[in-house]
Amino acid sequence: MLFSIFGPSKANAWKEVALQLGKNTRFEKVDFWSNSKLFYTHQNWEFLLKTRTSRSNNHSATFTTLKVPFAASSDFRFRITQEAIFSTVGKYLNLNDIEINDKKFDNEFYIKGNDETLVKEC
Repeated sequence: MLFSIFGPSKANAWKEVALQLGKNTRFEKVDFWSNSKLFYTHQNWEFLLKTRTSRSNNHSATFTTLKVPFAASSDFRFRITQEAIFSTVGKYLNLNDIEINDKKFDNEFYIKGNDETLVKEC
């Protein structure tokens, strides 16, 4: 009954993705609080999709992270996060926000990096 109302649980959806991706994939339910990990291996690279729920007082927020290997020949680093109150303030103050000239993306995400030119090329 609940499935027909809300759809599949995250754990069931991720298990289905793992089955579709095949033998190079594994799903781990880390704990009761919905923290989960999905690993995918391709050649010598391991990709990680994970969730983490942060709780304080009566509020909780769940974050999904995709970690992708990247072979860099320099110390190039960048981070993309979804807009939140602190990144909005940072954008307003023009603190290290890199815009890629895609209005929808620039409005929804905050990009910080140590090489603006390389970030824009990615």
